[in-house]
Amino acid sequence: ELWQQIPENLRREIDLQEIYFAAMIEAGAGDEIEPELRRILNRNWRDTLAVLYGAIEMEDPAVQLKHAEEWTRRHGNNAVLLRVLGKLALRAGDEEKAEDYLRRSLECKPTVEAYRLLGDLLQRKGSAEEAADCYRRGLMLASEGVIEEVEAHPEGG
Repeated sequence: ELWQQIPENLRREIDLQEIYFAAMIEAGAGDEIEPELRRILNRNWRDTLAVLYGAIEMEDPAVQLKHAEEWTRRHGNNAVLLRVLGKLALRAGDEEKAEDYLRRSLECKPTVEAYRLLGDLLQRKGSAEEAADCYRRGLMLASEGVIEEVEAHPEGG
């Protein structure tokens, strides 16, 4: 495996880990790197790596979800983990679990992605009004970020 060919002192570099795993996922090698990424997350939790774990599309998403759910023992109220679990539960076809995880993620820390995922799920379930509310809240959150950025740099630079 390519990862094992990298010197160990470099493999411990956080930035290198993130770049490597993101590139491998983008190249379609998610199944290949999943065990190593999971092992690193078990030893040294980082939200960025958890997001990358959620971006892996394994053949059996239910197995991936089961592995990721083990992290709730140590990181149960982590909004990023809950959002990743919601995303994985959707892929695994467990809409009830996905809805629970996404709602819990939003309770911890609202994000545009969590609102979008929950809105899409609610729309599929026929809850159009509640889905529209999720989309509205997500758009408001996104626009707040844009406004803050513009106000922080009024001259565009």
